[in-house]
Amino acid sequence: MEHVSVLLLPLLGLPIELLKHLLEFVPHRDLPACCRVSKLFHTLAAPILYRRLWLRDQIRLHKVFKVLAGAPHLASLLRVVEVRVFPFGLPAEQLEALEIAIIKTFQNANNLEELIWTRTGSFMPRTGFQRSRNDRVLRTVFDKTPKLKLLELTGDSRSWSPDLLIAKMPPVIERFSIIMPDRPVTERIPDIAKRLGANLQSLSVLSNNAAFIRDAYIEAAAPFLTSLTRLSLVGCKNVTGSAVLAILKQNPSRILELSLEGLSLVPAEIDRIAQLSIKVKTLAITHPAKASPEFYDSLASWIENSHQLRRLTFYRMSGEVAAPDEEQTASDDEEEGADQPELLPPDAAPGAPHIAASAEASSSTLPTTTPASDSPHLERFRNQPYRPQPPTGTVPASRSRGGAPSDPLLSSTFLQRVIAARGAELVQLRIHRLAMTIEQLGLICHSCPQLEDLVVHLYEPESHISPPFQGYDPSTSSRLSAQDWR
Repeated sequence: MEHVSVLLLPLLGLPIELLKHLLEFVPHRDLPACCRVSKLFHTLAAPILYRRLWLRDQIRLHKVFKVLAGAPHLASLLRVVEVRVFPFGLPAEQLEALEIAIIKTFQNANNLEELIWTRTGSFMPRTGFQRSRNDRVLRTVFDKTPKLKLLELTGDSRSWSPDLLIAKMPPVIERFSIIMPDRPVTERIPDIAKRLGANLQSLSVLSNNAAFIRDAYIEAAAPFLTSLTRLSLVGCKNVTGSAVLAILKQNPSRILELSLEGLSLVPAEIDRIAQLSIKVKTLAITHPAKASPEFYDSLASWIENSHQLRRLTFYRMSGEVAAPDEEQTASDDEEEGADQPELLPPDAAPGAPHIAASAEASSSTLPTTTPASDSPHLERFRNQPYRPQPPTGTVPASRSRGGAPSDPLLSSTFLQRVIAARGAELVQLRIHRLAMTIEQLGLICHSCPQLEDLVVHLYEPESHISPPFQGYDPSTSSRLSAQDWR
């Protein structure tokens, strides 16, 4: 006890107002201990502890809602609630008790600003209750949270009524995301847009190549989407540039974050989209199932003319065929009638959710630093010419796992245009499922001085990759992730 008192001596003379700000920097896992120090610490730390709840563990979820249901003063501290799991395996009686606890919690969460609830079926315990009761949680949320600004929901409406969104959703919501919408929810996208109206600043639709999500629903919603600064359409394989243009025409030069992933885009549409999104700061895009030199040219021109672009994610979906690079020709192994590829997005598109494992989970990670400009290992890249790409358009068999062709190589012409135009300003660059050579990586390292986040796929022996990064400055905070070393 005496030891603790000695440690607290430097804090005794601090003004209370300053102590409150210092607690903001305490890791979330240590806040419960802060609450037990004294009444003063509890008063200051409890609002920070309960301000944001990440519920990704079933046991913790059960305990947290049980506590909050019996403590209205704690529930009123909630600002952000994120629910990714749900204990469906509980007995029916316990599931009903949990639902009641959740309802009581949200009845007192009158300061809630963000709700993320993506676990399919979790709005109603699967216990055979009357269908008329399956909207109780959402109805309570909508009735008791007048300050709600962000709503991210599972789009599986088998456990709740989509009409509830139209009738009860707070019109003050500014950011709305729907995850894996089924047909009934998709059909109501125009009504949702009308309900939220000019307040809506961010719209995100994440699907897994559902065929029923088509241009008609997006175009019908476009007239009501007049204040968007962020648009994310992911995995909507039947949505074309026509739907995207319909929204952009309502928000000319206003979109700052744009994710067009897994859509059916052609180069001509990309050119028109580029003209209406010249202020974009964050861009995530995939190329079609069969890319072409024209596509790369259109995308490169878009990036060259996006003078405010700071974050770029570009990736190839599983099963796609990359465009030939200069003297490359398409591989004979590529089939003309390939099926629509499975969506395989990267770890983090801007602001928006993805269906993929996080890049941080990669077992091969380079030092979290940036290369020193005078590094002798990187110096050899300055005057080293680019080698011609393999004629097959795929990674050489000797470098791929099992000796078979793997991901295609990134176009050097495309990369040179991107880096020449935006390299000096980029802070994030993620290129997935397009193999990169060590020379191309050297170009990025030398031409992107502001880069903080770089994710690439390298197909080089590890002995060739490691030396260039021995000159990293350990005082920087950048993160470099090399995936699929071979």
